[in-house]
Amino acid sequence: MTGWSYGGYMTMWTVTQTNRFRGAVAGAGIANWQSYYGQNLIDQWMIPFFGSSVYDDPAVYRKSSPIEYIKKVKTPTLVAYIPEKAIFISNQRTRSIDWTERLHGSTNT
Repeated sequence: MTGWSYGGYMTMWTVTQTNRFRGAVAGAGIANWQSYYGQNLIDQWMIPFFGSSVYDDPAVYRKSSPIEYIKKVKTPTLVAYIPEKAIFISNQRTRSIDWTERLHGSTNT
């Protein structure tokens, strides 16, 4: 399975919840909603999505973060990331790629 941006998040979430897929590629996804909160100018949409701010209810952000379930990952996963983004690593066959010259969109060079 593969995904980029929100799809990258969904890919990371999926491999923490099931061993159904033989491999995965996640790009520019969010692994930790708590650390993501307040890092950009789009955090205002997170309050309606999660029902409160990370300061008022950190548990709702934590339980939605793939990093909380990292030990469950068995699927070999390739993670493409920009250095400023969170990196998703497990003790399984997980790798990461540093695309320093790329922007968030997967078609930019």
